[in-house]
Amino acid sequence: APDCLLAFYADTSGDCPPQFPGHSCFGWMAYRRSTDGGRNWSAPRELDYSKKVFLEGIHTISCEKAVSPAPNVIVLFCLVNDRCAPFCCSPWGVPTYLISRDGGETWSEPRILGDQRGRIYDARIIGDEILVLQCCNQNFEGRDPLHHYALYVSRNGGETFALISIP
Repeated sequence: APDCLLAFYADTSGDCPPQFPGHSCFGWMAYRRSTDGGRNWSAPRELDYSKKVFLEGIHTISCEKAVSPAPNVIVLFCLVNDRCAPFCCSPWGVPTYLISRDGGETWSEPRILGDQRGRIYDARIIGDEILVLQCCNQNFEGRDPLHHYALYVSRNGGETFALISIP
């Protein structure tokens, strides 16, 4: 809705294990909501999906991009990280996404975007379509010649996505 914002951030402890100095994904995502253009913010809220995955001990979830195809509807794209990675959160898993229909008050169960490991580089709404660009590789540097980009489209507000191109 107009003047509504979400701010996502990592809710990590200052007591991270020593193998995770500086930039890492050790922890889970939290967010705050604003309904007045950012002048005031709600109390922090944990993204339950991210915290649950972190506590399982294998992966962490980072919020990458979001789009709003209709008032109060948010499609949030997530990066699946290796929890024990010491650098730049890779190797990456297959990205997931969540949908909120109430402006970020509640979120759907996670859904998998495609079947390739990688990171969402961008998400845009053009007309009635949501377009999502994924860099398909499992590591931050992406040096393998087999690494590529995939373009997904949703024509139903993020309910489902179809692969339409691998440039």
